[in-house]
Amino acid sequence: MSWYIAGGVTVVNILIGDTFVINLLVEGVRVTDSFLLRVFAAPRAKTQYEMNKLYAFENPLYLPFRMQLALKLILFALTFSSALPLLYPLSLLFFLIGWQSDCSNLLRRSHGVLVTSDRLVKFATLEMLPIAIMLHCVASVFFSHHKELEARSLVSGDAVYTFWYDAERTVGSAAVAVPFGVGVGAAALLSG
Repeated sequence: MSWYIAGGVTVVNILIGDTFVINLLVEGVRVTDSFLLRVFAAPRAKTQYEMNKLYAFENPLYLPFRMQLALKLILFALTFSSALPLLYPLSLLFFLIGWQSDCSNLLRRSHGVLVTSDRLVKFATLEMLPIAIMLHCVASVFFSHHKELEARSLVSGDAVYTFWYDAERTVGSAAVAVPFGVGVGAAALLSG
């Protein structure tokens, strides 16, 4: 239970900050670079060309930044979601806000976005996603094991009184065996 006080709150706060501050304000509304120009300077422009130039922004690193932000959320959410189910709806909200931000930025306001290579997407899907799934499997075994030990009063706070005491029944429980089996199956699929 003590893990939730420090670690769980930290993970949730990081993802809430990424969802609302980075995703909505910094990338969606773009308060840091183009919002003030769009609201105050663009309507006062003399020609349409000047207005278009003030309305649009240029960010050649837009796509790599958005990809790393999405990968960070996927990694955090999959790793800690077995202990913090709140991360599932928070992830959905992140991607819905991100979809709207990307539609608005890429289709309306952005110019100068560089075309990225397919290596970035290959890296995300073939290397990072399997790592996130493996972390989810390993972390869910750890969280389930810790919850089981807590339920049997073997863990109090951060102190483990007898870690190996009654380990055979703990590992044999469905709360631990199912995620462990999924992890072993995923490792077998990824290695072959």
